Amino acid sequence: MQRKISYVFLIVVNQHEMEENYEKEATNLPSESGITSVSEFLATDEMKAAYDELKSSLNDQGLDFKLEGTDNTLTYIYAYQETNIDKKATAAALADAKDSTVNDLKTAYDSLKEAGITDPVVEARFLAADGDVIYSVSYPEK
Repeated sequence: MQRKISYVFLIVVNQHEMEENYEKEATNLPSESGITSVSEFLATDEMKAAYDELKSSLNDQGLDFKLEGTDNTLTYIYAYQETNIDKKATAAALADAKDSTVNDLKTAYDSLKEAGITDPVVEARFLAADGDVIYSVSYPEK
């Protein structure tokens, strides 16, 4: 069990580092007039490039990654590729790293506000390979 928790911690730390790079690119975007939804924000060339880089890096770490955007909600979806993870231990490790994850979500929230999105919500969902939600968190919290 210690190996799996360490593996989860490593992914959370690496996720934080990659999201910092992703958010640096996002915060370098000028406030673009005409953007009224998260899906429009994600469709910008800068965000597509940042997404592709983050997805590739996380895939190398054993996570499938995608972003979903609707109206005012941005959802980060992380799916573990490993089929035999201990879901309870993984959820506990992710919960222990909640403050770091919420800080990352707040950075994304600030970028959406700066781009002109009204009342944005940013979520992170961590899924097992079978699609079960292991852990989720949002900013602002619901």
